Amino acid sequence: MSKPFCLILALLFLSNGSLLAGQSPQPQTSKPPQPQSPPTPATAQDEDEEGVVRIGTSLVQFDAVVTDRNGKIVRDLTADDFEIFEGKTRQNLTNFSFIDLSTPKGRKDPTSAPRANGISPSLTPAQVGKTIVVIVDDQALRPEDVSPVRTALKNFITTQVGPNDLVALIRTHSGSGTLQQLTTDRKLFLAGIERIYPRTSFGFSDPAQFNAELALKGALRSLKDLPGRKSIVLFSYGFPTQPAVEDEGNRDRANPNGNQSPPTGELVLPTSVEGNSSTTKIQSGRTVWDYQRLTDQAARASVTIYPVDMGGLRTLNYDASVQSPESTRNPSAFLDQQRKSFRDPQDGLLTLARETGGIPFINTNGFKEAFQRVIEDQSGYYLLAYSPEETAFVSQSNGTRQYRKITVKVKRPGLTVRTRQGFLGVTDTEIKRSETPESRLVSSLVSPFQTADVNVRLTPLFLAESQPTGKQIGMVRSLLFFDARDLTFSDNGDGWKKAEVGLFAMMFDDNGDLLKKVGQNQTLRLRGKTYEAALRNGFVFTLDLPVEKSGTVHIRAAVRDNTTQKIGSASQVLETPKLEKDRISLSGLILYGLESKALPNASPQLELSEAPSASPAVREFVRGGGLSVSCYVYNAVSHPQTKQPAVTAQIKLLRDGKEIYSGKEFSVSLTPNGMLEITRAIALADSMESGEYTAVVSVTDLYQSDSKRKTATQTLEFTLVSASGK
Repeated sequence: MSKPFCLILALLFLSNGSLLAGQSPQPQTSKPPQPQSPPTPATAQDEDEEGVVRIGTSLVQFDAVVTDRNGKIVRDLTADDFEIFEGKTRQNLTNFSFIDLSTPKGRKDPTSAPRANGISPSLTPAQVGKTIVVIVDDQALRPEDVSPVRTALKNFITTQVGPNDLVALIRTHSGSGTLQQLTTDRKLFLAGIERIYPRTSFGFSDPAQFNAELALKGALRSLKDLPGRKSIVLFSYGFPTQPAVEDEGNRDRANPNGNQSPPTGELVLPTSVEGNSSTTKIQSGRTVWDYQRLTDQAARASVTIYPVDMGGLRTLNYDASVQSPESTRNPSAFLDQQRKSFRDPQDGLLTLARETGGIPFINTNGFKEAFQRVIEDQSGYYLLAYSPEETAFVSQSNGTRQYRKITVKVKRPGLTVRTRQGFLGVTDTEIKRSETPESRLVSSLVSPFQTADVNVRLTPLFLAESQPTGKQIGMVRSLLFFDARDLTFSDNGDGWKKAEVGLFAMMFDDNGDLLKKVGQNQTLRLRGKTYEAALRNGFVFTLDLPVEKSGTVHIRAAVRDNTTQKIGSASQVLETPKLEKDRISLSGLILYGLESKALPNASPQLELSEAPSASPAVREFVRGGGLSVSCYVYNAVSHPQTKQPAVTAQIKLLRDGKEIYSGKEFSVSLTPNGMLEITRAIALADSMESGEYTAVVSVTDLYQSDSKRKTATQTLEFTLVSASGK
């Protein structure tokens, strides 16, 4: 794209609809919104919950789950009940606590209804209950296993996920981009379930294994910066394993840059992948990925992996269904080979569970029960810590580090403890130091939480553009607001002020695939009244991205102060309609704030507000004022004789899914340029509660007889505050 970003110095105060038409807005002069506070870290009984696993020279801290014979969490143990060993050396327990997640703090009312567009409000880290990512290896899925997997997932999302639980569904066939949908919205998860179906090749295969590896690694990478303890439920047919190849030069060692090799005797995969996603070469006899590196990554991200064998329970006996010339000649040897080929892939699943403290679900058809066990298993855990030996993080002569094995024992009889099996001798500080500004930026873009070092707000709008050929194409115009006071301006001589910023945006479709990404650095050079206006009003960059198909798109954007590396990020979900002849559709909604100007002995008058927070980019409006709603109507049917359309519209406001305002139906008029434009002002009563609302615009095409093509709806959220800003 020739002009991916367009800077607007001020905040879009125009005549209604001009933003949709692409006209340039004029500057404003009012005080900008106050910067948002950074998200509050999740807490429990002590401050250690946020970093469940910490690895450093003075402290190694990790989580452990203890269950009784019935698989129930044991919550009454003391520090004296535990013994910890690093290698064969017993360690002194220095930190001990039990984290109870059965009644998380900060939960929203579970009876509250979802919003009109199905998107739940953003959560702060303190409000999040559980974080669960489900990975389904549909690249290898057999036809007979589709139904039980789908049924288990539907039961999980409808009956076991709480209103403040973050969930995501990753399908290996579509790549790991689906993790961008980590959300509280059940509709997105259910939509992903419907896309699970068999592919061209079934069962275990090298390409399928490669995709499962990428999905698992991508999930761990994206989850590492989220607070609290997280879970990955992996539906797979497994990963065949074999003993590691002896290599005296590299065995048992790892370097801080992540080039590790497994310790002796550890199970590894028999093949490896070289190349990239477009040209993948499989070589037999080498590892696809290093279990120690993977499980160390899971440990530092506080992620527990629960593998589920999609094959379920199978009969491995000799019967007519397995008869062949080979099986007839030597039935015993044939069955032994069949059982081995079935059980070998399970070794990898067992290793993932064992090394991360999870539970493997193999040789069972109880997928529903598996999810119940996962939920119960996440209800509480112990935090254990000890001071490591000085040699734990010392580099070897070749610059590599050792893998340190951890063993935890519980003295009370009849109990089982599951925990991390070890860590690589690299401290969290070293890993953090090796991170680049680009990696931190990517982390902020994929996180479900906003990064608030720079105050950022994002509003994407759907528009239709007519081509010279007469064809319409869809476009998403994103308005990215950020507060100039959060940037570092340096003196540039002669009164000029200069700031260096990076602007980045990514757009994903509802399949989790990346549609577009843009990024560029900008130099902001201002002085005098322009600089003063920027500090008052902030900046808005507009970003136009074409969309080639209808459906849900996820827009994520970030602003980085290149001087301090401070980052602000925001995200929004948008429904893009079908653009077809005689199928009515709507553009995105433009919401402006209005101020009430009461006149003596007259009804209150509403005038356009000058507050930057009341702009379409920020959408924060004041009780007692008003709201202007604008949008365009596309592709309405015209009367065959008059050549004029007949469209009615209605505007509603929802609060927690409940209707609190319903306007009268009205006719939509043509503008002088032949466009159907909706513009209405709504009074926001001072008695309305502060909080999140949804504006809903619905239209009906009176000349269209097809019920599927005659109506359209568009929604957009906004925030209502009191005059004092609370």
